[in-house]
Amino acid sequence: GIVASPGVLSDAEMFLEWWRRGDEGSIERLEVSLDPEDHRYYTYAESEWFRTPAETGKAWLSGPFVDHGATNRHICSLQLPVTSDDGKGVFLGVSGADLSFGQVEYAVRRTLTQLQVSAVVVNHHGRVIASNLPRATPRSLLDAPLAIVAGLGRWLDRRLNRARRSEASRRIRG
Repeated sequence: GIVASPGVLSDAEMFLEWWRRGDEGSIERLEVSLDPEDHRYYTYAESEWFRTPAETGKAWLSGPFVDHGATNRHICSLQLPVTSDDGKGVFLGVSGADLSFGQVEYAVRRTLTQLQVSAVVVNHHGRVIASNLPRATPRSLLDAPLAIVAGLGRWLDRRLNRARRSEASRRIRG
């Protein structure tokens, strides 16, 4: 989908064009209310998935979360900032895709099961996306502080890099 930054379009204060696969596999347009007077008003500009790319100018993966404002599904949402190409890079909105949490977890877990070491993939809040450890279940919060998680990630990267160099050296000698 594509979501315009409020006030960018001349004919509408807000704009959201989002398509999704329906329950029967059909492609359907997501209908949300962008009318501030409507009790179902969808204030996307305040959502992390919109706000973070607007503030950082970088791609953002948010979630997992239940999208109560629109789809009522458990998702991760990948957003890319859309900016003007006039040299100023004015933020115009985001373009992105919602991925079912189950699909994301399955894809990541397949990779983790191939590792010879314990590993946990967490989001920026410490929520487990996938793990090859039985105690770190998906959607649970990791009880270790994120600084430790980041340190473990760097440690794991070093170990994997050493293992790759060692494997490459064995192939060369070999």
